[in-house]
Amino acid sequence: MGEHRVHDTSDEQRTRVFVRAMLNDIQALEVLIEQDLIERDIRRVGVEQEMYIVDAGGYPAPVSDQLIARLADDRFTTELARFNLEANLDPQPIGGDFLRSMETQPR
Repeated sequence: MGEHRVHDTSDEQRTRVFVRAMLNDIQALEVLIEQDLIERDIRRVGVEQEMYIVDAGGYPAPVSDQLIARLADDRFTTELARFNLEANLDPQPIGGDFLRSMETQPR
């Protein structure tokens, strides 16, 4: 059922690339915290829906990249594997008719 790929951690180059990416993410978070760039004065809510793509037989269909290309919508992205798809709505400030705003976002 699907593909399970485990990467060999003895590949030093791949491990270095992964660790470098993690360190870059940590540095970016440190900058956000140090420069007080994380919002405090507004509360937002967002919606994300994760989907599993299956074929007619109910088996995982690794076609998310083709679907994303056909959808041509930045709100869709891959998630974990090629048979996962994620749809995201734009975050909305909490209050008033924010649920209606989410429901009526342009498609």
